[in-house]
Amino acid sequence: LGVTRLRVHRRPRVVVLSSGDEILPIQEKPPPGKVRDANAYLVAAQVAAGSGLPLLADIIPDNFQALRTALSDALAEADLILISGDKNHRILQCAGWASKTFPFQKTA
Repeated sequence: LGVTRLRVHRRPRVVVLSSGDEILPIQEKPPPGKVRDANAYLVAAQVAAGSGLPLLADIIPDNFQALRTALSDALAEADLILISGDKNHRILQCAGWASKTFPFQKTA
């Protein structure tokens, strides 16, 4: 073929964050009012299917500072950050802060 150079890149690293006081690790049995963190595993599987490298983060409580810290930490290791969580004001506040720091896209 005569090809002497190939353009390659590493797999994109995608941090998957779950946010919510009602979310528990998937191995725990949830009491009333709580749910297992199934979304993180679904999202991670989709990332892997798309040739990305999913990085599951700890569940983040509904707390602005905790979310901000988690986003800052994720920025240091990720090419993309996906947040699964309630449409609460803390996530939206963090999104406002984050959009000044890096490109932000809201999805449904």
